[in-house]
Amino acid sequence: MSLIVTANIDDELEITNNSQIFKPYSYSNRLLNTLKIPANSQIALQSAKINKTGEIIVSKSNSVFGHYFGRPLTDGGSNSASTTSVPFIGYAGDEDELEDGRRITTNVVGFANQIEKGISDRAYHPSLITAASANLTVTPSYSTNVWDGYDWAFTQQTAKTSKTQDFNIVDVSEEETGHFVVSNNDKTVTGNRAAGFQVRCDNFPISQNEGEVVIDWSAANSSTARSPFFCGLSRINTRKPSGVVMPNSFNPSREGGGNAGAAFRNSGGIAFCDICIMRIGEELRVFQSGVNSGGAGGGNNELVMNEIIYYGAHNANFASVYNLRTNVASGANYEKVKFKLDNEELSIFLIDNKAAEVLLVDYTTIQAAGGEKNEVTNPTTCAKWALYPHFGAKGNTKAITIDSVSHYTSYPDLETDADPTRYDWWQWSEANENQTQWARLMESRPFNDKNSSTVLAPKKVNASGGMDGYENQLITKVLGSKVEEIFLYRLTLRCNTSELFGFKGKPISPTAAGGTNLLVNISSVTTPSLSSNVSLFIRLNNFTQSSVNARMGTQSKIVAHLPRFDVSGNDTGGLYFEPSEKTYIDLNNPTDVYLNSFDVDYCYENEQLCKALVGKTITVFHIRQKPN
Repeated sequence: MSLIVTANIDDELEITNNSQIFKPYSYSNRLLNTLKIPANSQIALQSAKINKTGEIIVSKSNSVFGHYFGRPLTDGGSNSASTTSVPFIGYAGDEDELEDGRRITTNVVGFANQIEKGISDRAYHPSLITAASANLTVTPSYSTNVWDGYDWAFTQQTAKTSKTQDFNIVDVSEEETGHFVVSNNDKTVTGNRAAGFQVRCDNFPISQNEGEVVIDWSAANSSTARSPFFCGLSRINTRKPSGVVMPNSFNPSREGGGNAGAAFRNSGGIAFCDICIMRIGEELRVFQSGVNSGGAGGGNNELVMNEIIYYGAHNANFASVYNLRTNVASGANYEKVKFKLDNEELSIFLIDNKAAEVLLVDYTTIQAAGGEKNEVTNPTTCAKWALYPHFGAKGNTKAITIDSVSHYTSYPDLETDADPTRYDWWQWSEANENQTQWARLMESRPFNDKNSSTVLAPKKVNASGGMDGYENQLITKVLGSKVEEIFLYRLTLRCNTSELFGFKGKPISPTAAGGTNLLVNISSVTTPSLSSNVSLFIRLNNFTQSSVNARMGTQSKIVAHLPRFDVSGNDTGGLYFEPSEKTYIDLNNPTDVYLNSFDVDYCYENEQLCKALVGKTITVFHIRQKPN
């Protein structure tokens, strides 16, 4: 007779968030010496000690959360009018699998994976996006054999690089007729029709970590009275039934005011940019997308191109509007424009033929010199997190060259990525019916309204290269009730994960101590509720016994059944099982058998491994010769 003691790890206290690498539900013990099992032997379970986390039953009634990345929200949301982002609502798991009231039964580890996938599908800021997924992990947390909840770790990337050639030039003209040629290592676009061209560079958006886009417009400008062109940045918009590539909420009839609309239409048809420089007649003008609640002929949340008055006493470089027709004659000889993005602050510089830069407009410098509303750039919002180069010109031989795009190194390339809606919120919003309404509400906030006096200082990057003053926050319960902030609360009405995520009584997750500017840690503050109503079975995979699993209709290596409750009446946590009467199973060995390993599995009745086990597992078997 022999007692065989097996375990997955050596140290009883070696139970950490990484304990799954020891596979407490599937392990193998190797013997230093070969074990002889006499002929006609039997085996039975002597005892078992496991740590079981229990099960989680997921449905739409408890799996909806919000992920928020931006200026910190308060529990009451009182600062919502001055935020530049909205919560992104998702499911912990596959939404389609939860349709029609269906439920999914999983365990702590499985649910952690579902949470991670759900948040990855709703993490849209470029600093959180890698080519494969969102830059985050969700892991179960334990303290001395007891499951506490979950740990979330969000990491902002800072590495960036510049693309300088082989750009994916996409025709976004109103007619989509392709009247241009691309040359110079796929970076120079030259028009071949009088009406001109309009293109977008669909590879990478400008990086929020002080990324830059440089565009050379010198071959599009001229000393003639009229030579319209524009260079800017734009979100990725789909082509609408009218043929125009623009947001649904954009009203081209109110475009820019003055002669701006005509200038756009003379450069490949109607165009939309989130920020751009433009030649109108002889003059250099600057525009940014926003709303104009005081303008005629449109609604308050209708997107228009509002002019930025870059010239005047508030700009030491440009006391008056700059004349592009006399650009060379005046001695300045500007040839290029540079757009720079510092988290929320957009800056525009002009570059001359000696590579010298001069500031055209920003927020920080111009505001300090007395610049007011509509004289500075507005902070970018989450609708503008992914901005791509966009430019056009009128004329049969006019040309514009994209010099460089500074982007996050690991961000997906739009030219080759099959599904940009998984990481670009604006593209996701356009692809899903009625979702652009949240962007319209965001972009109609007072700081984005030309007719409002409200100015909001943009957040910038910190010394580590992260988004200064931004936080990753999980929203697990509906926020607030103020009527004036309903645009935010309406998004969170369905959030119901406070108990499963471990934030009971906390609609917004607190940030854990120990996080850095680039790494944000969030931990459950309460232990999520679990249920455990299933039995477990123990398999010995490399022995000669044979059982029948009638549930599956197959032969099996199961040697023992563990009921739901252990000897103390517990069904989760540390459990101890010792049968009052052993059930011996024949090993079917007419002769002696020699073994040097024990391969142990814990499984459900369907033979699938029970991954709800964590930490240390001890399984003791008893082997005896079959009685005569």
